[in-house]
Amino acid sequence: MDPLVAMIGLLRPRTVGAKLISGAGAWAVRYERVARAGFGLVLAGRARLAVDAHAPFELSPGDFVLMPATPGFTMASDAEATPVTLDADASVGLAELRHGDPHAAPAFRMLGGFFEVEPVN
Repeated sequence: MDPLVAMIGLLRPRTVGAKLISGAGAWAVRYERVARAGFGLVLAGRARLAVDAHAPFELSPGDFVLMPATPGFTMASDAEATPVTLDADASVGLAELRHGDPHAAPAFRMLGGFFEVEPVN
């Protein structure tokens, strides 16, 4: 068994909220720190992720991001887009969260959300 898979199984994670995240045109979003763990799996397109206190990097299809306690971060279509601050709890329960031009075909798609682990773990 893969050691990472075994470790995650011991934590007994449960999803708080997962949704499809998509973007079209120029867009940028900012989230402040959240105590829950966060994840994202890029399905299509590219985006720039800038996690607080770290150099920004590009996400591309197949990339998976896992943050044990989600620090503040900005995700954008490009470095020039002006971020809009969003509340992570406001999108819980949505099936899809759309950024940028709501009428254009999405150029970026990601499955993302938050989860919690058993407090004892």
